[in-house]
Amino acid sequence: RLHDAQARLKKRLPAFLFMASFPTGRRRQKDAVLNGLVMLDFDDVADPRALFETWQAAGCVSELGILLAHITPSGNGLRLVAKADARRGNLATWPTTSTT
Repeated sequence: RLHDAQARLKKRLPAFLFMASFPTGRRRQKDAVLNGLVMLDFDDVADPRALFETWQAAGCVSELGILLAHITPSGNGLRLVAKADARRGNLATWPTTSTT
């Protein structure tokens, strides 16, 4: 029952789309205008604040162009918004791939 209650509450949260805008007012993929940002979502993080601080201390935050970070409503996730950069390669492997 707790999972069902969490799902109901999660559906009431506002949605943010960081990667594109929709000048026509309709959220259709063909109308999306990309803006150069990307969102990364890390789930099941025991201590999101400590993880972010570790990345910050290592210089990853500025190196990767992270503009926004927040702990997800569950308290166990970390969401980042960063500047997209095709030279960095596949985002699915970040941050396990070396950035140096």
